[in-house]
Amino acid sequence: MFICSNLGLIYQRMNHLEKAADYFKRSISTAERLNRRRNIALLNYGNVKYMQSRVDEAEAIYREAMEIAGEMGDRHVARVLMNNIAAIHSARGEFAEALEMFTGALNLARSMNDRKGLRL
Repeated sequence: MFICSNLGLIYQRMNHLEKAADYFKRSISTAERLNRRRNIALLNYGNVKYMQSRVDEAEAIYREAMEIAGEMGDRHVARVLMNNIAAIHSARGEFAEALEMFTGALNLARSMNDRKGLRL
């Protein structure tokens, strides 16, 4: 799982997005089989879809990951996902939705004393 994710991240950084997507899909599949942290694999996969301008797909993937993060109590990943979804809303001109998500991410960061999240 980690090897596939790491390979996906490398390909993403090289802007080889199809290869990155393939490795992230493998990571998701492995995480499902092992009952592991699929939310992070989905976050990475959603990022690639966003970079490919497949924004609707990215949002759906982010929302799925956010549901899993909520079930797992993974507030750090949830904060990142809220931020990403807010950016999508903002790019679409859906400012009320963006504001709601950004505010939620900010409040979550504050509740965790997440300095990195507060800087974003």
